Formats: sequence, structure tokens, C-alpha cells
Amino acid sequence: MPLTPDHRAALRESLGTIAGPEAIDAMLEQFPTDADDQLVTQRVLHVELAQLRGDLQTEMAGLRGELHVEMAHLETRVTDRIGQAATDTRNWIITAMLGGFGLVYLIGLATN
Repeated sequence: MPLTPDHRAALRESLGTIAGPEAIDAMLEQFPTDADDQLVTQRVLHVELAQLRGDLQTEMAGLRGELHVEMAHLETRVTDRIGQAATDTRNWIITAMLGGFGLVYLIGLATN
């Protein structure tokens, strides 16, 4: 529990006759001045770290799941595009071959 400035002043005044100013300053340094400076026990620290670890593991599991879904979606898109490119290439080759055969046939007719 933090000591307010009034508490610190009261302790300095009442203990000033028993101990010197250095001893009182050393003692008061052990008490926090505000809530953020409070000491924490190992038990509290372990509990909070365990909660943080659990939260991080949950978040990472969610991100891992999202990543797997996104990768599967991307794999499907790439596979579809490769399949479409293969179909387009095959159709172009067939068209070119038929055009070439037709051209050869026409040249053959023209030379006879």
C-alpha cells in the first residue's frame, strides 16, 4: 500500500526522535509512493504471468488457424490459375496446330 506525503511526514516527525534522518529515509524508501510502485509477491507474479501466457497461447492459436485458412485459400487460387493457364496454353497450341495444318493443306492445294 503506498504511503501518502502526509503519512511520510507524520512518520518522519514521530520517528525523528528515535532514529536519525538517514535511517528514516532508508525505511521510507521501502514503501511505494504510488500504486504503480507497489511490490509484487512471487505468487501474484506467477499468476499474472500464467494468465498472460494463456492469453498469448490463445491468441497465437487463433492466428495460426487464420493463417492455415488463408494459406488454403491462396493454394486454391494458385491451383485454379495454373489450371486455367494450362487450359489456355493447350487451346492455343491446338488452334495453332490446326491453323498450321490448314495452311500446309492450302499450300499443297495451291502448288498442285
